[in-house]
Amino acid sequence: MKNFGLLRKLVEGKEISIEEAKILGTTRNANLKFPFKYVVGNELGEQGSNSIVYLTKNKKSMIAKLNFNSLFSVNNYQILRELKKRGRKVTNPRGMYNVYNQKKKEFNPALIMEYGNSIRVSDLKRNSPEYKDALKKIKKESDKMKKLGWKSFYDKYWDPTNYYNEFRYGIKFENALYDPPMKRLTLIDFDQDDLDTRKLYTNEKGGKEL
Repeated sequence: MKNFGLLRKLVEGKEISIEEAKILGTTRNANLKFPFKYVVGNELGEQGSNSIVYLTKNKKSMIAKLNFNSLFSVNNYQILRELKKRGRKVTNPRGMYNVYNQKKKEFNPALIMEYGNSIRVSDLKRNSPEYKDALKKIKKESDKMKKLGWKSFYDKYWDPTNYYNEFRYGIKFENALYDPPMKRLTLIDFDQDDLDTRKLYTNEKGGKEL
């Protein structure tokens, strides 16, 4: 019965203590600097070699990006904050938390980001008005991020003879969400190969909810 109450708190987006977390499952992979919050549900699309992306189970779903390198996740959080502050169309980062996987009964550190009613650009029908609009917005955003010191990991794979090759934009289409009614683009990942932090960073620290 106590387990159900703790699980309900996580689903409601409430924090629990490490002692309470240990009642639900193992915390051996957790980062004790981060709060214990959220329950992960379904995986969101294809997964990369270094991370797994889930949606949380709470009423307002969030994106939970579990990375195999905790330091890399913190860096991603800081980068997202800076890009968001500069008006780029990236998802709003909410912070670093230890999230609970009910099937595996374990907590893992994750970067939590906002999620809206959107469709992955990779799932849009090619040549549709929505697809063409999304591509224009992706190109615009990648050009602006390059001015902030961003360099895409995928630049080396660009095939200039293939209009539909997503690497021409430097961003994988599965990492770009598009809201057709609002015609709004949101990037959830941007796979940087390099970043000129002198152009991007401030002295702010990551790790707490905005």
